[in-house]
Amino acid sequence: MDKDINIKPNWMPVGGNAKDIWEKLPVIRNNWSLQVSLRTRKAILSAMELQKPDALFMHTQSLALFSIPLMHRIPTIISTDATPLNLDSIATGYNHKVGGNYFAEYAKYQWNKSTYHGATAIVTWCGWVKNSLVHDYGIPSEKISIIPPGVDLEKWNFERHHTLESIRESPLRLLFVGGDFARKGGYTLLEAFLDGLESDFRLDIVTKDVSLKRELS
Repeated sequence: MDKDINIKPNWMPVGGNAKDIWEKLPVIRNNWSLQVSLRTRKAILSAMELQKPDALFMHTQSLALFSIPLMHRIPTIISTDATPLNLDSIATGYNHKVGGNYFAEYAKYQWNKSTYHGATAIVTWCGWVKNSLVHDYGIPSEKISIIPPGVDLEKWNFERHHTLESIRESPLRLLFVGGDFARKGGYTLLEAFLDGLESDFRLDIVTKDVSLKRELS
């Protein structure tokens, strides 16, 4: 966007540890979604005091919870890698607790649904998310575009000249990147690697799981 002379981006990063009033108020201080959505609304209103944006782009709907009236005035794209119901369906893997209070869960569902419907368009990272938006939240399919996360091909442009002979002479390197090693399938890969692949391949692991180093030492 910075290289497009027809676009003047105004980046408004929001997140946790802002040391503002929202980190002190009961209920809100323990709810990340409420905090960031209130900060997002404040950031948009501050930007509008200088110049009304022609469009808004937010990732994810959590940022937009308190901005539905603004979304009705400014064309808005919401980007998302998962819906709340997507996350609930894989709750165990994320140590995510699905609420047991029916009325609270229903209110949360309706709030997220209203946020999705308030967007002019929605970008999802995969078909799994689009299907949830269509079938779980009633979003028209034509309103949704699937755009997977991009890769900088200038930095990830490796020559593909490996043959079986070259692999035998120099082991092919495999790269695993995942902050949560177990949830990302790391142990499945490790099991396969140690079951006969280590002689022909080299495995590099990038993870925040510090216990793995002790297990492999």
